[in-house]
Amino acid sequence: MVTLGVSLDVRIEEGLRSLSGLGPFNEIAVGNSWMNRGAQTFIWETVPGQPAVPQVLVLSRSIALDGAAIAFGPYELLGRFIGAAEVDRAAVLHWVSVIQESQGIPDPRALGKSESPGQPTPRE
Repeated sequence: MVTLGVSLDVRIEEGLRSLSGLGPFNEIAVGNSWMNRGAQTFIWETVPGQPAVPQVLVLSRSIALDGAAIAFGPYELLGRFIGAAEVDRAAVLHWVSVIQESQGIPDPRALGKSESPGQPTPRE
């Protein structure tokens, strides 16, 4: 599982501040407002959706290693949560686990694996 934070602030410094209390993230896209790579990919082009914030997307894609090359499959949208009520952390974690179960994706915590740094953990 990978977490990507996207901020729609114009200035990079403001975007970093906006995301600082929301992570942890494995990757971030900040600056350039609605035209940054994160917005381009996850709102306008590859996984088009409603241009609104906040929002959380749950995506799946295949990744294949072939020697020195990496092949990425298309994104499959499994869930989109828009607005403060839907983006409640507990609600999102619940629906991520439901989606993982429906897709046959095991939860690493259920397997007794320790989470690696940068992975989201439930907050009480």
